[in-house]
Amino acid sequence: MKKNLLEIYALAVCFVALLCFAVTMGIGTYNIVRISKPEFTMSQYTVKDYLIKEDMSEKTLTQYKKDVLYEKRRGTQGLVRSIIILIIDAVMFWVHWGIARR
Repeated sequence: MKKNLLEIYALAVCFVALLCFAVTMGIGTYNIVRISKPEFTMSQYTVKDYLIKEDMSEKTLTQYKKDVLYEKRRGTQGLVRSIIILIIDAVMFWVHWGIARR
């Protein structure tokens, strides 16, 4: 079973695309958690500052809500970025898979 150079190249691209797909799925899953449970994924230093305070003033509570919204926003941005990467990854995989099967 003799492989030509084009087939080896196409299969190598498919392999790399699958690796990128697996990594991006993990990052995307983390971003979904970041959107759904932002308090869980916030920096431990940020959360620790709020947990230390016994009485949260109105200003502190407002800042905490802003930090939670910021964490959700970062998760949403990361998820959109992951989806874009997955789309490009899928296109690269299917184009090169077609080349390899010829």
